[in-house]
Amino acid sequence: MEKDESKFFNILNNTIRSSSLEYNYDGNKVPMGFGINKSKTKIKIKKPYNNNLTFDIKTQIDAALEEVSEDYKDTNRIEEELELYIKDKLTHLCEKLKENKLDTLNLQRIYWAKNSSYNLSDDWLEGKYSKVNFNISVKVDINSSGVLKMRY
Repeated sequence: MEKDESKFFNILNNTIRSSSLEYNYDGNKVPMGFGINKSKTKIKIKKPYNNNLTFDIKTQIDAALEEVSEDYKDTNRIEEELELYIKDKLTHLCEKLKENKLDTLNLQRIYWAKNSSYNLSDDWLEGKYSKVNFNISVKVDINSSGVLKMRY
């Protein structure tokens, strides 16, 4: 895994605990740090259509900006940019796992739980999993900056 991929993997698996990431906000050369206070990811399968399997992955993140200057007062814009950034990272990671035939998100079990006629099998990675699609949505709420809570 690359440098920050383990953090994004932990976001997907609901195992991240008080972590921080860097992001180049608005194309700035100096990265902006943000802390992840809490993260919750839910994975559900959409009803199969024409033998296509799509998994909806919804992630909610409560975050804090670290060392915020006057340039970063527009938290709505920062939240939107972070959502796109994290969605891109999660999508890339899910595709990488699929490409390497690693079902570490236990998608086979989710599929099996919704399809009683399916038998858990070893052909999952070569068959259905190789054709899985991901529909990822991310919601970021910035609720603090530095050590002070923001008021809305």
